[in-house]
Amino acid sequence: MFNFTQGLHQEKARANQVVQRLQKQSDLSIQRQMSDMKHLTTASRGTIEKLETMEEKGIRILKLALNCRKLMRPEEIALMTSHTTVLDTTCGRTRLDRIWSQVSATSLQCEALSKQRSKMVQENAHLTKMLQHYLSTLATSSQQQGGSKGKP
Repeated sequence: MFNFTQGLHQEKARANQVVQRLQKQSDLSIQRQMSDMKHLTTASRGTIEKLETMEEKGIRILKLALNCRKLMRPEEIALMTSHTTVLDTTCGRTRLDRIWSQVSATSLQCEALSKQRSKMVQENAHLTKMLQHYLSTLATSSQQQGGSKGKP
């Protein structure tokens, strides 16, 4: 009877050691996950800030191009078109056409960046939600393991 009781105590001690080791591993895993989540959040914030800056620059360029176009007098436009016939035969494209193609490209790029930014914001929110769910699951499981420690 004494050997049986002693064997149970030894097995209980080994089980407690295993539980403590698993608890430490779980705690380390939670710490790593928190660190990864902080890094991911910081990186996504930086990306969003860069996209916002690029979007603002694109909008400023578009406004500047539109203001330049509004400030052109009809005489200037007429002069540009009269010289364009010579430029068309030699260069193939006029300066104004190049400017407007750049404005169009900038406008499209601005729109694409805006869409990309909104997608990244949505993806960031989704990833943050997933990480929070994962961490709450880990915390819950570690609490349950910690709670079962006190029970005989």
